[in-house]
Amino acid sequence: MWAWLSGQFDHIHISGPGGVGSTGLRGLDAPGGTASQSSTTLAHGPINGADTLTIELIQPDNHPPVVRIVWPAAPTIVGPKRFPDTAATVAQLFARAHIVLAALKAHGR
Repeated sequence: MWAWLSGQFDHIHISGPGGVGSTGLRGLDAPGGTASQSSTTLAHGPINGADTLTIELIQPDNHPPVVRIVWPAAPTIVGPKRFPDTAATVAQLFARAHIVLAALKAHGR
């Protein structure tokens, strides 16, 4: 999985489908970390009959906001005939998240 990072983060772990990861900034998810954060769901929905995808805006105190993409914990299996619909669903979730994020930014959040 590729990600563009601005260099503002001490640590970020990127995970894609088939793996479980965290987008924890160092110190926020470490044992004893006490920083608070707010979370706004940008998009959430099923990507096939069993798996869901969630995209959230995470706004930790004293750190820049990040977008967390929560993939299924196991690989998503789709037959070749259903793949185009599944791919379109994933694209629609990302598009919805992008629109919601832009609206939040436009309203100063």
